Amino acid sequence: LLASTFPTFFVLTFVSADEDDMMKITTGLTKAIPPTFDFAGAWQSLSQVNLSFVTDMLCAFAIVTLSMAFATVVGILASSFSKKSSSATAISYGFILLWSIGTLIPYFISAGIPDAIVTLSLTVNPFAAAANAVSEDVFPGQPIGLWFNHILILLGATAVFLAVAIFKVRSMMQPQK
Repeated sequence: LLASTFPTFFVLTFVSADEDDMMKITTGLTKAIPPTFDFAGAWQSLSQVNLSFVTDMLCAFAIVTLSMAFATVVGILASSFSKKSSSATAISYGFILLWSIGTLIPYFISAGIPDAIVTLSLTVNPFAAAANAVSEDVFPGQPIGLWFNHILILLGATAVFLAVAIFKVRSMMQPQK
């Protein structure tokens, strides 16, 4: 799953990157493949590229990794409160769908909804945060640091959910008096 996100982030980065840098990358890669094999020319062209897009992709990768950890902890929390695996699965799937898709709804129907609610819903959405990390153009009018706030919120929620699940399982494992 993590590896499959890289092409998407690369395309978003490519689309939003500086046109001059993208021309240098294209020229460098063209010189490095057959039939030219001009490695010196390729290196000269590629060494002039501003590599800030790499940090953008790493931020998006961190968001995806943290989102997967959060989804796992949601499943653990649901399992700790549910007596049946099927209901724990349904609860965790429902929560994850609400979190990943439901939080996009205010953006798409933003007419009449306060901007603060739209911004908050996009801040907690993993797709919006990852897209915001690689391109400021994806959600116009939203803060540039939306992705960083997403990481902070998700780290806090993951820690709280995990602590609650541990406490619940620990209390269930205590001998009955």
